[in-house]
Amino acid sequence: MSYCETSVSSQFARMCYPMQACAALLLAWLTNPVGAAAVTVSPDPTGGPQAVATGDGHAAPSAMARESALEVSRTQRLKALQPAPTRAQAAALYNVNYLAGQVMPPMSWTGNVAACDPGSTAVAYQQSIVDRVNVYRKLARLAPVNLYSPSDDKDERTAAAALLMAANNALSHNPPSTWNCYGTAFAGSTVGVLGGGQPAGGAGNSNLGWSSGNAYATNAVIDAYMVDSGAGNQAVGHRTGILDAKQTVMAVGSVPVGPGHGAANALWWINFSTRTGLAATPEGVAWPPNGFVPFQLLPAGSNRWSFQYPGANFSAATVSMSSGGAAYAPLVYDYRSTGCPTGFTCLPDDAIVWQPPLDAAGIAGVSYAAPGATDKAYTVTIAGVTGAGVPSSFSYTVTVIDPSVSPSQTVSGTVTNGASGVSGVSFCAKPASGVTCTTSTASGLFSCTVPFGWSGVLHSPMVNGYRIAPLRLNSVTAASVGNVVLAQPGIPTCNLDVDDNGLFEPDIDGIAIARRIAGFSEAATFDGLSGACAANTTSNAVFGTTQNSYVANGYDVTGSSGGVNGAGTRAAVDGTVLLRAMAGQVGTAVTNGVGISSKPGATRTTWATIQPWLNANCGANF
Repeated sequence: MSYCETSVSSQFARMCYPMQACAALLLAWLTNPVGAAAVTVSPDPTGGPQAVATGDGHAAPSAMARESALEVSRTQRLKALQPAPTRAQAAALYNVNYLAGQVMPPMSWTGNVAACDPGSTAVAYQQSIVDRVNVYRKLARLAPVNLYSPSDDKDERTAAAALLMAANNALSHNPPSTWNCYGTAFAGSTVGVLGGGQPAGGAGNSNLGWSSGNAYATNAVIDAYMVDSGAGNQAVGHRTGILDAKQTVMAVGSVPVGPGHGAANALWWINFSTRTGLAATPEGVAWPPNGFVPFQLLPAGSNRWSFQYPGANFSAATVSMSSGGAAYAPLVYDYRSTGCPTGFTCLPDDAIVWQPPLDAAGIAGVSYAAPGATDKAYTVTIAGVTGAGVPSSFSYTVTVIDPSVSPSQTVSGTVTNGASGVSGVSFCAKPASGVTCTTSTASGLFSCTVPFGWSGVLHSPMVNGYRIAPLRLNSVTAASVGNVVLAQPGIPTCNLDVDDNGLFEPDIDGIAIARRIAGFSEAATFDGLSGACAANTTSNAVFGTTQNSYVANGYDVTGSSGGVNGAGTRAAVDGTVLLRAMAGQVGTAVTNGVGISSKPGATRTTWATIQPWLNANCGANF
């Protein structure tokens, strides 16, 4: 069937797409003059192929053209889709593959429209067109397609088709003999003359695009095929052809805009002998796809969503969608295939096409705007499907992303004391920007949302007499589940968290400890020595905490023969060792130059002896 459109773009582009028939029917279709009256044939009661009226006035096969099902068995076709791209992979497909294709290799076209010479284009340019096809196929979980081998003549046939469209500034899958350049032989060709009614002709086996500007001489034509807007394209045949799961090769013919003519494209995809890939069942193929999709690639220009499945009868099927807690139905069904008759293979697969309602908020309908930092999910359910061996319903979720935005990630875990959960823990973050956390439940469960790629530490003051061990994270790029944060009871003799915020901060806790060891008075020196989310925020509280550990000889890191009430603790020795350890130094960097050997009664003089003492007495993990 031919589907033609008039685009709403400023280039007034038009595109046509054929759905191929078995050989006898196809021959009759391609040889039927364009000027013939439109034909409508009642459904064939035998279930065989039938012809229907088409938008450009020539008879064509019914919505799904047929070939004998000797090609493959249904069991062989029931294969799985490719793995779904992750969000990062979907973003990269747009940011790297798609955007790289915006700058195409030189076309290097050698033809001449006035001379009816299709010429040729550079293979790298053709590959760029196919690369754009493969961006969409990858997002739809389909295997990529390749260019036909140079030894094949499909490049010549598509070049001839594009030349005819450009020479006549029109589109037809069955060009009439009255067209400019029709019947003209061209140099170096192995396919004969331009036009003609041969079943293997480029016009009859390709998506066709024409634009008054040069847009459709670029891979932007693939975007237009995927949008499939305009009257006559209700069945989104261009799109379903590109997403033909079993197709493995395609060919590209192009003509750039020139004096008196527009640009044209022919994308050859119809070939039963090359449909050797895995069929995308039992999941089916959706566009927008099941999984992640950049918002720029949504079919905003047509608002046509589609789902295709081999052998499905969607004539009585219904679609329901939901997002943001709201459920809704389509505004209209543009197309619902009546299925593929037994004994035939449909090409492309049977499909259902609908237009969802629009909603700027993306709740009671679809929004085509950038979703920002929060991905937008739409759940689609298709029910009432019939057909031999076909599931009666399908359900999938389209998750729309902004590929320029890295999404927040979730870190979750359990705060426990042995086998018991610790409730009431509300974590703070360092750095804090963009981080939010829930308060732990009775079973100790908590979760925090952090920016993509965040590195930092989650920390909390004591809760119900338990010290909460901090959770340190490095470059969070995926949801982290099951991180267990252990709670430790009581305050250690050597308390390094004097402001009680769950962190040992040398510029806060360390300074307060060093000042107390040095004998500084409370009023003059302990104001402002408390960090983010601290429970001890006053100078009295900070001094009192350091005092408790000091008088218990808790800061006598190196050991001594001194008396009680911290008399053996030395600011220059023990205070310096503590500050260095809290700052992350290890080994001799902690002990060199502090005068440990001159301290009376020192028993821990090396890092090898100091480190285990700190971990055992200070609640540390140095």
